[in-house]
Amino acid sequence: MHSEPYGVLTAVRGLDQIPITVPRNPHERPRFGSAHPGPKKKLTATTNRSISAIAVLNDGFNGTRLTVYHNRHASVPLSIRELVGVSIKHFRLGDDEQSWQECVSLALV
Repeated sequence: MHSEPYGVLTAVRGLDQIPITVPRNPHERPRFGSAHPGPKKKLTATTNRSISAIAVLNDGFNGTRLTVYHNRHASVPLSIRELVGVSIKHFRLGDDEQSWQECVSLALV
């Protein structure tokens, strides 16, 4: 499960946190805020910039697949064109840090 997209996501940007406001009045319901990345980020603008990407190799029912999760803070980013193939998918962390967004390779067009 650590190599699933959410496992890689939490390793990169920390566990989700959801702020909860508990009213003093016990008859009022708690209010839940929006989820956001918590502490312990591993790939940031100031840490682990030498990691260009994390790649996960899966061998499943549909054959072998390589999923590449790019580090947007990398000092030397891995170009999508450097690793191209039918069974290779590339993803980058979205601006909101809530999910991966698939990259479209210009090399495949």
